[in-house]
Amino acid sequence: MSPAAHWQSSAALEVLRARAAVLDQIRRFFSARDVLEVEVPVLADTSASDVHLDSLRLCNGQYLLTSPEPYMKRLLGSGAGAIFTLSKAFRANESGRRHNPEFLMLEWYRPGYALDELLEETLDLLLALSRHGRDQSDLPWPSKALLKTPIRFTYADLMIEACGLNPFTVSDDRLRACVRSLVRDYDDADTAERSILLDLLFSRLAEPLLTKCPVAVVEGYPAEQASQSRTRIDTQGRLVADRFELYLYGLEIANAYHELTDVEEFRRRHDSDNARRRVLGLSELALDEALVGAMRAMPPCSGIALGVDRLVMRLLGLSRIDQVLSFASAGA
Repeated sequence: MSPAAHWQSSAALEVLRARAAVLDQIRRFFSARDVLEVEVPVLADTSASDVHLDSLRLCNGQYLLTSPEPYMKRLLGSGAGAIFTLSKAFRANESGRRHNPEFLMLEWYRPGYALDELLEETLDLLLALSRHGRDQSDLPWPSKALLKTPIRFTYADLMIEACGLNPFTVSDDRLRACVRSLVRDYDDADTAERSILLDLLFSRLAEPLLTKCPVAVVEGYPAEQASQSRTRIDTQGRLVADRFELYLYGLEIANAYHELTDVEEFRRRHDSDNARRRVLGLSELALDEALVGAMRAMPPCSGIALGVDRLVMRLLGLSRIDQVLSFASAGA
């Protein structure tokens, strides 16, 4: 595109019309199920402490939120019941074919739901959106049968198939050797912490195994990847995060948690994250005391965050996120 044309939309007008229809369908879906739409701020005095999330901080000291989650949980604690939002979220240093620093997130929470119930509802939503899907020879929108019967994988099984190591039992030395051998363009294998190395191997080697799978669910993540989900003991006696991620042809579009409501465990994870941040040279983040108060009052529930831009990409058979955005950030 020439410099003179940079003022124009990065998405074709027909795509923007299709996107608007998808948003309308999402609202109709939740309205029919009596799930309340809410609006939440995108600014807060602190942000998620997760070392894998890079928050944008403003000159006034506030943060652009990486997720509407803290405000949604304050509403849950206030007795709002089943709620959803379509909210902008922001993450620094995320630009590329599948990433934009500013993106639209659909997030909803279901008090009393187990994860399998939330998965069923998510698949029902995708099925309701199917009429907007465009058939492409390489990545056709999944059929009704495929949407109702996703293929389920465990994190460990994918890692074993992809790189021959069990993430729950592999030693640090073996893990570092595996990264040095299989990810030649990564130079920090000898110093990076274990969770970063596992995440690197999963994204580079395990996720590509899902590219030919129309609908896939990955579960059984190690407990250190629980973030704000509960943990549980799986059938093999391992402590795992009670969460799943949903993929369409290898593209992750949603991340679901059986939500943590144990305040002391939340504080422990926050302190652990800040300790890791100090080691990595990252800024520490203050504990969100309002969220702590909300967690004390929250009902047991499951929640899910779905990337709308990525969803529209898959529905329309497009390959780059800038193709579904009115105006993409530089570098996307």
